[in-house]
Amino acid sequence: MRILIARHGETDWNVAFKIQGKTDTDLNEHGLVQAEELCRNLKDSGYNIRRIFSSFQKRARVTAETVGKGFDIPVRVLSGLEEMNLGIFEAHSWAEVMAEFPDEYAAFAADRRHHIISGGESYQLVLERFFRALDEALSEAGVADMAAGDSDGDILLVTHGGVMMPLLALRDNLDFTVAWKRPIPNAKPVVFTRAELEAIRAKV
Repeated sequence: MRILIARHGETDWNVAFKIQGKTDTDLNEHGLVQAEELCRNLKDSGYNIRRIFSSFQKRARVTAETVGKGFDIPVRVLSGLEEMNLGIFEAHSWAEVMAEFPDEYAAFAADRRHHIISGGESYQLVLERFFRALDEALSEAGVADMAAGDSDGDILLVTHGGVMMPLLALRDNLDFTVAWKRPIPNAKPVVFTRAELEAIRAKV
């Protein structure tokens, strides 16, 4: 079994470089096309998607449902896959955040993993809830032990950049300050084995 994790398709706020967080934005026209492309690319690559789980936020849910239609699989909305709550930073660009909330941004920049943004959460909290969600997804898919041998079928989780960034940082042994600068493409899956995710979990 492979576990594929993908960010949602593009939104207008992505284009405008506005911080979305818990704000429930919609896919734009390009994002809808990206969702279709994600489905097609998964099929063309030979993935045997048997379960699809999604954040409750529209931009992720519509992306997941588009793939679900292509594979004839229902989408299960799962708490814990939602975007990081960025509190007072939301609806601003990062340039605006640095100008309007300099002290809060300085605290965040000094410890990007553990600092809890005012009104929001930290990447550490995001990691912890992600793994609770993953356990629930694997249990529903009939996989009790992540370290067990592979079984038939793959699982797709559709989530957000703020969930994927810390996972990839821990996978690649990168400081969060460095990993934070790497873009997370829309609607492009990253493939993990259960063993890889268990190794990441050990670092949380």
